Amino acid sequence: MINAAKRQQALKTEESFGQPVALVAGAAGFIASFLCEELLKLNCRVVGIDNLVTGSKNNLEDILNHRSFEFINEDINSDKFSWTGKVDYVFHLAGVEEYAEGKNVSLNNLLVKASGTSKLLEVAKKYEAKFELVTAHEAQMGAEALLTEYYRKFHLNARIIRIADVYGPRQNLNSSTPLANLFRQALLNKTLKIPGDGLKILRPTYISDLITGLLRAIFGQNTDGKIYHLVSSEEISLIGFAHELQKQLGENAKIVFVKEEDLSGGSLAKGANTPKGLGWSTKVGMAEGIQKTLAYFSTRRELIKEIYPIPEVNILQKRVVKIELNLSQFFPKGNFFRSALLALLILILVFSLPALSLFISIKTNENNFRILGTQIKSQNLLQAQATLAEIKKNFTNMQNKLTFYGWVFNLLGKEDSFSETSKLISAGVLGVDGASHLLVSAKNFNDAGQIIFSPEETSKGLGIKLGLAKEELILAENKLSLVQTELSNVDFSKVLFLKLPTEKVQEQITRFNNFRILVSRLRETSNVFPQIFGLSGKKTYLLLFTNNMELRPVGGFIGSYGLVSFEKGKLTELKIDDVYNADGQLTGHVEPPGPIRKILGQPHWYLRDSNWSPDLGVSAERAEWFLEKETGKRVDGTMVMDLNVVRGLLSVLGPMNLADYQETITADNLFTKATSYSQENFFPGSTQKKDFLSALSGKIIDQLLTRQNKSYLGLLILVEEELREKHLGFYLHDEATENLVARFDFGGRISGDVCGIQKNCLSDYLMVVDANLGVNKANYYIKKNVQHKINISEDLKISETVDITYENTDLGKTKLGGVYRNYLRVYLPPATQLTSLQVDKKDAPFIITKGDKKEVEGVINIEQTEELGKTAYGFLVEVPPANKKVISLYYQLPNLGEGEAEGLYKLVWQKQIGAQNDEYFLSFSHPGSWEVVQSPTEAKTTPGKIEYGQSLDADKILTLRFKKHAG
Repeated sequence: MINAAKRQQALKTEESFGQPVALVAGAAGFIASFLCEELLKLNCRVVGIDNLVTGSKNNLEDILNHRSFEFINEDINSDKFSWTGKVDYVFHLAGVEEYAEGKNVSLNNLLVKASGTSKLLEVAKKYEAKFELVTAHEAQMGAEALLTEYYRKFHLNARIIRIADVYGPRQNLNSSTPLANLFRQALLNKTLKIPGDGLKILRPTYISDLITGLLRAIFGQNTDGKIYHLVSSEEISLIGFAHELQKQLGENAKIVFVKEEDLSGGSLAKGANTPKGLGWSTKVGMAEGIQKTLAYFSTRRELIKEIYPIPEVNILQKRVVKIELNLSQFFPKGNFFRSALLALLILILVFSLPALSLFISIKTNENNFRILGTQIKSQNLLQAQATLAEIKKNFTNMQNKLTFYGWVFNLLGKEDSFSETSKLISAGVLGVDGASHLLVSAKNFNDAGQIIFSPEETSKGLGIKLGLAKEELILAENKLSLVQTELSNVDFSKVLFLKLPTEKVQEQITRFNNFRILVSRLRETSNVFPQIFGLSGKKTYLLLFTNNMELRPVGGFIGSYGLVSFEKGKLTELKIDDVYNADGQLTGHVEPPGPIRKILGQPHWYLRDSNWSPDLGVSAERAEWFLEKETGKRVDGTMVMDLNVVRGLLSVLGPMNLADYQETITADNLFTKATSYSQENFFPGSTQKKDFLSALSGKIIDQLLTRQNKSYLGLLILVEEELREKHLGFYLHDEATENLVARFDFGGRISGDVCGIQKNCLSDYLMVVDANLGVNKANYYIKKNVQHKINISEDLKISETVDITYENTDLGKTKLGGVYRNYLRVYLPPATQLTSLQVDKKDAPFIITKGDKKEVEGVINIEQTEELGKTAYGFLVEVPPANKKVISLYYQLPNLGEGEAEGLYKLVWQKQIGAQNDEYFLSFSHPGSWEVVQSPTEAKTTPGKIEYGQSLDADKILTLRFKKHAG
C-alpha cells in the first residue's frame, strides 16, 4: 500500500494549472462518486480516497482517467495514512453509506471512525481548508462532536450535513434500507414486499439534489459552523413510495404485505428541517427520480446480484511521458562556428517564443477586458457575452502555450513563475465562466423587471424568469468561490509580466471578494423576490422619503411619503404625498419624546417625526402606526431612503428633464433643487413639494421602463451599495424576508452581543446618533470625526473615551444652514457608567436624569436610557456657523473579571442610517502581559497598543485576539 504522502508528492509534479484541490474521503461510494464528478466540472483537482470495503471503483469509471482526478486506495483510519501538500476543501463521506445501511456500527468501529475523522480534521486545520462532514445515522454523532470541538477551539471553517433516504443511480441495492429493498424487488421480480402496515415515513432525496446542496454548503457564504439537513421537504410513506414505483413498472407489478421486519437505515424525516439560508430545495420530483434510477439499473442488473465488489488494491497509475531531446543531432560535426551559431539561434527561438507568445496573449486579453468594461457599463449584455467568449478562448490558448513550454521554465529554473502564472490563468478561466453565468442571470432579471414594471396587466413568465436568474446565480457563485480560493493561493510577485504593486493587487482582490459577496447575497435575496413582488397576493409598502441634510436617527426629516403596491408580480400603484397632508388628519394627542417636545417645541407627535429610534424596525413600526391612525392605510413593510439614493439613481440613469418646471435635475443639483421646492414659499396645505417629488419620481420610473438598454444590473449594484452604506433600509413583515434583510445587515437594526456563545469574549459597542432639531439643513455643512480610546488596565478594568468633533462650515451665504442644534445620543454596552464630560477639552458640569425629570439650570442635563439592550446618553449640542466643537465622554465598562489565558475582544462600530461617511479612529491600550495574536491587517500594532482608523461607510466589527504571557 502506498502512503498518501508519497502519492501527494507525485501529484505535485503533475499539478494542473494550480487548480484548487478537493480531498474526498469515501470517494468510491454512491454519493461521493457523484460529488467527485461535479467538483471536476467546477475545475477542481480532486483526490479521492477509499479503501473499497463498501465503495466500488465502478462508480468512478467515468473519471478515473480524468487529468484532474487521482484515486488513492487507502483507509483513512489506518496508522499508515498521512497527508502533505496543498488542499483547499475536505469532504468527509467515508463510512457514510455504511451507517445509512446499518453496517459496521460496533463500538470498535466507531472508535476507528473517530480516528479517521480526527486525521482529516488535522489536515484541514493545517492547510486552513474548508471542511464538510456528511452524516447519515445517529451513530456518527461522535464524529459531529469531534468536528464541533475543532470548530470552537481552532476556528476551523467547517459544517455538518445530515442526510437520509438518498436514492438514484449507483446506490447499493444490496443493502437493507427501505428504498434499496423496493428498487431491488422492482428490478428482479416486480413484487414489492411491504413490511408491517407500510406507514413508515420517508423523505426520498434524489442524488443530484443532494450534490447541489453539498456544494452550496461549502461554497456559499456564512455556512461555517452550521448544521444542515439536506433531506426532501416532501414526505411519503413506504407504501406511498411503493405505489409510485408500481406506476412506473406497469400492471405486472404487485404490492404485497409481509411480516414486520427490522429495517436498517434510519430516516431523518422526523424533526429534520429544510436548511435556512442555503437557498436549497429539491428539484427532481419523485416520479422523475424513480424513472432515472430504474433506467440506470435496468442496464446494469449485474450490480444487483453482488453484495459488495471485491476490493482492489492497485492504485491507478497515470502515465507520465518523458521527452528526451538530443540536441547533438542538430549540430554538424567538425564545424564549431556553424554549430555555435545554430545553437544560439535555437536557444533564441526556444526561450523567446514562449515569452513573446504569452505576452501577445496577455495584451490581447487586456484589450478585451477594456472592451468588456465598456460594454457592461453601457449595459450591452449580448456584446459582453461575445467578448467573454473571446477572453475565455484566449485564456485557453494561454494555458495550452504555458503547458507546451513548461519544460523551458524548468530548464531556466523558473518553475515558480510557471506555477503561479498557471494558477492565475486558471482563476481567469473560472472567472470568465462565472461572469458568463452572471450575464445570463442579468438578462433574466432584466426581463423580469420589464414584466414587473411594464404597463401590461399580465405577469406571465415572471416566475420562470426569476427561477432562471436564480439558477444562473448559483452557478456563478460556485465559480467565483473557486476563483477566490485560487487567488488566495497565488504569489503575484512571481507571475509573468505582472508589474502591479502589492497594494494594487490586494486592492483588486478585495474588490473581487466584495463582488463575490454581492453575488451571494443577490442569490439568497432572489429566494424572496416572489414574496416581495406579491406573486401570491397583494403587497403594499410604505416609502419614507427623508432628507438627511436635516439628519434624524433614521435617515432624516420625513418630508414626504409614498405607497407602492404589487399584485401578482405587477406594479399596480405608486402614490407620493406631502407628510403634512397625512399629519393633518391625525385626531387626538400623541405624546412625543422629550427632546422633540422641549427642543423642537412640538407638543404633539406625528408621522414626520416618527423615526426617533435609531433602530429601523422600531421606527418603521411607529411610522406604520401613525400612517394607519392618520390615513387608515395598512402596509406589509416600510422602506426608508434619503437623498443619497435619489442622487445615485440620477448617476445611473442620467439627468431628468422636468418640462413642467423647466428644470433639469442632476446628481449634482438635486439637493439644492429639492430643498428649493420643499422650503421656499412653503405653507401648510401647499402642494409644491408633493408635486415636485411626484414629477421627479414619475420621470425616474418612466426612464426605468423606456430606456433603450433595458438593463437593471447597474441598479442592483446601486441598491446593494446604498443598503450597505445605510442610505436605504427595509423593514418587512414577511418573516423569511426580514430574516434575510437582518442577516445582511440591510435592516438598520441595533446590533446585539456579537460574542454569542464564544467563551472568554468581550463584546463592546459604539454608535453615535445625531438628531438635527434646528429646523434647517445644517448637516449639509457639518463635518464630523470620532476618536475612540480604550484602555484595559492590568487589573482588567476597562475605561473608554469618545471624542466627537463637529465642524460647522456654513458661512451664512445661503438660507440652508445656521446653528446646528443637535440632540446627540451615544449608545454604549449595557451597564456602562458615564464618569465625566468635557466640552472643547474643558470639564463640563452635568447631571444624569432618567425619564421626564425636571432639568437643572447651569449644568448639562444628560438623559440616560436603557433601550434595545444598550445604555444611551443624550443631550443637546449646539454648533454655530463657522465654529467647531469637541464633545468628550469618559465612561467605564464592567470589569473583565479574572481573565483567561486567551480571549477575544469584539467592538461593533455602528453607523447611523442616513449619516455621511464620518472618520473613526481607534486607539486601544492593553496590559503588557497581553500579546495580540489577531488584529486587522490595516491596524498599526506596537507593544501595548493598537491603532486603527477608517471611514465609517458601513457597520464595522473590529476583532482582536489576545494571549496572556506565561507567568
